Amino acid sequence: MKRSLNQNTRQIPNRPYASARANLTATAAQNVSTVYLDNAATSFPKPKGVAEEIVRAVNEYGGNPGRGSHILSRRAASKINEARELASQILGSSKPENIIFTHNATEALNMAINAATLSGGHVLMSDIEHNSVYRVLSELARRGRITLEIYPTLGKKEAIVKALESRIRQDTVLVVACHRSNIAPIELPVEEIGALCKKRGIKFIVDASQSAGSTEVSVNKFSAWAICAPGHKGLCGVQGSGLVAFGEDIIPEDVAPFYFGGSALSVSESEMPGVFPHRMEAGTLPTPAIAGLCEGMKYIIERGVRDIDAYEGSLISYAKEALSSLPRVKIYLPDEQTGAVMLFNIDQIPCRDVGEYLDRQGICVRSGFHCAPLAHRRVGSYQSGGGVRVSVGPFSQKSDIDRLYSAIRYLVSR
Repeated sequence: MKRSLNQNTRQIPNRPYASARANLTATAAQNVSTVYLDNAATSFPKPKGVAEEIVRAVNEYGGNPGRGSHILSRRAASKINEARELASQILGSSKPENIIFTHNATEALNMAINAATLSGGHVLMSDIEHNSVYRVLSELARRGRITLEIYPTLGKKEAIVKALESRIRQDTVLVVACHRSNIAPIELPVEEIGALCKKRGIKFIVDASQSAGSTEVSVNKFSAWAICAPGHKGLCGVQGSGLVAFGEDIIPEDVAPFYFGGSALSVSESEMPGVFPHRMEAGTLPTPAIAGLCEGMKYIIERGVRDIDAYEGSLISYAKEALSSLPRVKIYLPDEQTGAVMLFNIDQIPCRDVGEYLDRQGICVRSGFHCAPLAHRRVGSYQSGGGVRVSVGPFSQKSDIDRLYSAIRYLVSR
């Protein structure tokens, strides 16, 4: 591929974490020709310390956190608390106890949405929401618990906020916004939306599934009632980890638990404890997954979200520049310069066929609707059956994009 990064594209920094291949797992290392461009689904590879800490958790401090006074239980609890401290730092909260661990972002969003709508009312969600928001709100609407309305995200941030404000009713209790889309370079003005919600006394939930760990996310700056995020994407943890960061002004006793069961406090009572995090964390926590997440977050803090955001953005810009030069390739929202995803289609070739072809070339992407049919309607790819998504991560390489370009160039020339 005889192309070069333009002047605005950053070169890969000469740092220990710059080489993705150095941190591949033993299994993946056996097939170094594989190109992974599906980081929006789950980030891969992980920082080296993630797997090491998971093994350490299993082998060295495998007790049940908060379920005993013995040393292994205390050591497990200590690691959980360390992870809370790191998560509160990344998510802009001064209250680590307001960090609630879940098994994924879907569980986190279900927990926060159900708690925020317990008394019913009118709910507004954006037109780019993932099914983890869309389906739970739709189900609550079908049950008659809430009324649901979708607000558009076309135009600049002032237009988006205005469109949202015009739909607020006297009975509006919740606004939900996806910080960054999982299919296209769309970023919602969550700080401005949060300020509006705060002014109108409305709860505001942010889905940070595609932004936590790769750009600034702050429960205080966004005036959020809650921010939900997975641990296995931008935070560089593994599957089985997620979290909710509740706002600092929330009174725990006013938040309805999503699960009920054993806890580290008030074990003799019939009700869940009235304090965070115990009120929302019933049952045994996935300590090994949280231990791995802890190391992933250390990497994020050490490298810095601004560095990661700029690096990933440069690779996506490079990919857009490369693929836009090819015939029959349509890139959606090609002029937008935010996030780490690119969506494209090839004329007269179904997106799923393109994905299968790339898989045979050892290139991992994701094709289809990406559990976000609303977003595909928003960008115009719905009638095409979705699209082919390319998503980079902190360990992606310029050579990965070169491989993608070469494969697509061959496909469109046949």
